[in-house]
Amino acid sequence: MFCLGCRYSLAGLPDGPCPECGRVFSAADPSTWVATNPPRRHCLLERTGVAVAAMQPLPMLWIYAEFLVARLILGRWPVPSLDDPKGIEGLGVMHVLGIVIVVGGFTAMLLWPVMLIANAVVRAWSSALRIAALGVGGFILALALARLDLGHAMTWWID
Repeated sequence: MFCLGCRYSLAGLPDGPCPECGRVFSAADPSTWVATNPPRRHCLLERTGVAVAAMQPLPMLWIYAEFLVARLILGRWPVPSLDDPKGIEGLGVMHVLGIVIVVGGFTAMLLWPVMLIANAVVRAWSSALRIAALGVGGFILALALARLDLGHAMTWWID
């Protein structure tokens, strides 16, 4: 026995609201539940929303990782305006990937609210709340990492 709204398993639960989405069901009324659990139609939407929301701090983490690799290559911490990330031997591929990740991360910052609304409309509020928590947490973490600018890594990377 599964919920009509979110496909949550209702087996063994007392009649009343679904714990996942709140849709009311009664074990005695088969029109309020489904017997088999068909594939979740909107599972991809929720997974995409979670991935987009969680991606936000990735650009800053990548910049710090690139900064550490540059430190290993140079034998000293890179200096902004002196050590261009594109000019450090062995760092080229990582820097190009970093540009892609930074663009993707900033796109995620713009997209996660859209994914939140889409999940709230199409799915249950529980998936939207998960995306909201990850989105806000990811944004705060990304902002804190950018604000810290440990060792002037961000200044070095952008320069």
